[in-house]
Amino acid sequence: MAQKLQSDAYREELINKIKENYLSVALGFLVFLVAVTLIYRSTSARQKAQMEQDQAQEQMEQKTNVHVVKAGESVSSIARDVLGSTEYADEIIAANSLKNPEVIEVGQELILPEVSGMQTTPAVTQPAATAAPTAAPAVKMEDKGGTTTSTTTGKITANTYVVQKGDTLMTIAERAYGNKSMYTRIMSANGIRNMNRIEVGMTLKLPR
Repeated sequence: MAQKLQSDAYREELINKIKENYLSVALGFLVFLVAVTLIYRSTSARQKAQMEQDQAQEQMEQKTNVHVVKAGESVSSIARDVLGSTEYADEIIAANSLKNPEVIEVGQELILPEVSGMQTTPAVTQPAATAAPTAAPAVKMEDKGGTTTSTTTGKITANTYVVQKGDTLMTIAERAYGNKSMYTRIMSANGIRNMNRIEVGMTLKLPR
């Protein structure tokens, strides 16, 4: 009888130790779970803050490369005057998802691609002259070969034309044929593949 009681007491003591160990393990696991949760939340918050900072930085960088369209400008002239070459016209078109590069409005903001040598220094305003002479209006002139050379307005009647600043194939076609959609005829006659890549001083054939 005494041996049985001793055995029961030992069993009960063993069960109590197992319970204590189980509670210790459960408590340790709970502490571990809470620690992991806190670390995850802290990491997520830092990642979110970093992402927002990166987005703000990207928007700021893009904003510094924005060009506001002025009167008489085209995608080609902006690429030439601001980025240094009309070869960047395609990149401007792609960066702004322009469906019709010939249709840009005064005051429109265009995102410009990053280019080494890009003109970012603002122009210095010169003091107005006290007695500046009035500039003479542009005069349409033709040489002996029938080439229009010095105006960007008015009808073109010659068979060739020298490209002036601000010209586009569509404006030249409208002045030469009365229909700007006929710029494709000029492209074909001059072997031009990209309508935005014409240079000032280039002589274009105007088939009649």
